[in-house]
Amino acid sequence: MSHVTKTLVAKLVNPTAHKERKLRTLASTYRSALEESFDCHADTMVAVNDIVTPYDLPYQAKDALKSYVPKLFSKYEAKKLGESHPVRFVSRAATFDIQESRHHRVCWEVPQPGRGTNFWIPLAINPDQFELWKAIVSDTVNSGELRLHEHHDEWYLHVTVTLDRSPDFEEVDDLERTIIGVDIGESALLVANAVSEGKPCQPLLVSGKPTRKIRKEISTTYRRMQKCGLNESEIQSNLTYHQNALTDEIVKASQDCVNYALGFSKPVIALEDLSFIRDRIELSRFMNRRLHSWAFSRLRRSIE
Repeated sequence: MSHVTKTLVAKLVNPTAHKERKLRTLASTYRSALEESFDCHADTMVAVNDIVTPYDLPYQAKDALKSYVPKLFSKYEAKKLGESHPVRFVSRAATFDIQESRHHRVCWEVPQPGRGTNFWIPLAINPDQFELWKAIVSDTVNSGELRLHEHHDEWYLHVTVTLDRSPDFEEVDDLERTIIGVDIGESALLVANAVSEGKPCQPLLVSGKPTRKIRKEISTTYRRMQKCGLNESEIQSNLTYHQNALTDEIVKASQDCVNYALGFSKPVIALEDLSFIRDRIELSRFMNRRLHSWAFSRLRRSIE
C-alpha cells in the first residue's frame, strides 16, 4: 500500500506575554544551536549532539537538529544558513488535546527544556483538517516533523502526517495526465505551461512587477520608519497595508495557476523544489537581499 504525506497548518492563538517570551527564547536558542552546528560543519548526528547538548532546548528540538543539520551538508549542499529557520521538532512533540466543546478545539503542548515546564496553547486550525488532528491524537495516523514558524509577530505550527492511500483511490495512468509545470520567479512571478499529448500548450504568465514594487515599498518604508525612531510594533502596524497587498497578489497568482490547470483533462501541477534555496545559493549582498524577500514559499503554499 502506498502512502500520502499532508501538512497540517495551525495558528497559535493569542499567546500571553509570558508564553510569548518562552516562544521567543525557544526560537532564539534553537537558532544559536543551529548556527553553531552549521559553522562547525557538524555533518554527523554525533557531531551535532556534542554541540547542542549544552543548549537549554527540549529534547524534541535537539533530536530534530541531529537529523536536520547533517542533511544541510549531505543532501542540500548548503553554503550558508538562510536568515529564517523554523524551530523543528521530532514527532514526539506531537502532543495535542482535543475537546469539541471548546471554541478552539485543538491545543498543543509546547515542548520546553526541563521537567514540568511545558505549556499548553490553543490552535486555530483549518476546519477541513479537524479529522486529521483527531487521528493524530488517536494514533491512527503517523505524525512526522513539526515546525514552529514566526511570521509578523504571529506563530504557526506545521505538522506533517503520513496517510495510507485508500484502496479505492483512483489511479490515473501517467499517459492520461496533463502535466502543468510551474516555475516561480522574480521577473515573472509565476509561469505555468501545460504539456498535452507531448506538446507544450499556450503558457500562463503572471508578471512579477507588482510584487517587486510592493517589496521595494516595504523595504523603503521600513528604513524610513526606523530612521524616525518608531518602535517595532508601530513599524509592523504601518507595514500591514503593504503586506496585505502582497498577499493579494500571491492569492490572485495562485488562483490563476489553479484555474489554468483546471482547463485541462486530469491536470497535475508540478512545482519546482525550492527547499533550502536560501541556504544553497550564495550571491552578492544585493541579490541575497532580493532573494530573501522573495515570497516563493507563500506562493507555493497558496497553490497547494
